[in-house]
Amino acid sequence: MRVNVDDAAVDGLAACVDAPPRVYIEAPSHAESLRAWTEQGDSATVRVGGTLVLHAESFSGPWIEVARDSLDADACWVRR
Repeated sequence: MRVNVDDAAVDGLAACVDAPPRVYIEAPSHAESLRAWTEQGDSATVRVGGTLVLHAESFSGPWIEVARDSLDADACWVRR
């Protein structure tokens, strides 16, 4: 029998195996935002076939540092 596992599933397993002793979780006031703009400005006019250069920044936080073993096995966390 042959089983195919996608890369994302394998990466997820590897992250749990190498879990550091301290990780970060979202604080109760956690928020995420995305800021996007064009290089040409707010009133950019682009012709068909032209180039529109976009820029974006994402922000998230605040984060709380906790002991990994204080979380449930299925808890979401990130390492830094």
